[in-house]
Amino acid sequence: MKRIHSSFASFDKGLLDEIVERVASASCKDLINLRLSCKLFKEIGCERWVYKKLLLDDVPLKILMH
Repeated sequence: MKRIHSSFASFDKGLLDEIVERVASASCKDLINLRLSCKLFKEIGCERWVYKKLLLDDVPLKILMH
């Protein structure tokens, strides 16, 4: 089976962090979609510091109350 690798793996880690940070600070839904796009963004998107940048405006209040 041919192994497919992410073209993002060759990018500078700082640049990838910046992308994830900007997405997280713009939209929670977009962060979820970014994390689903590839393993690398999933790993970065799950880091603790990302949640400190997360915009919660588009998260339903019902989720935050539980």
